[in-house]
Amino acid sequence: MGRTVDEHGRIWQRVNEFENYVRDLLDVAIIPPLLRGHANDDPEAKRTYAVRVFAALGWMGQASSDAPYIAGDRITGADIVAAPPHRTAASS
Repeated sequence: MGRTVDEHGRIWQRVNEFENYVRDLLDVAIIPPLLRGHANDDPEAKRTYAVRVFAALGWMGQASSDAPYIAGDRITGADIVAAPPHRTAASS
């Protein structure tokens, strides 16, 4: 979780940004209705949430564009936290 205090802080910052801006949208608004077969119940709401998810992922990509990984030059816990949902949303 980081070799220095700065790395540690950057990792936790990215983890919290992901959890607060992306995961809640996926875990509450997008994935459960899809898994329960309710994807067509309110397609406009799903589109709205999808736009928000992609905006959040884009923001995270932009914020971390100066390094090969989300929180720096090597893989960290932030990448592990974000990888499965990020990959799922990006491939949709």
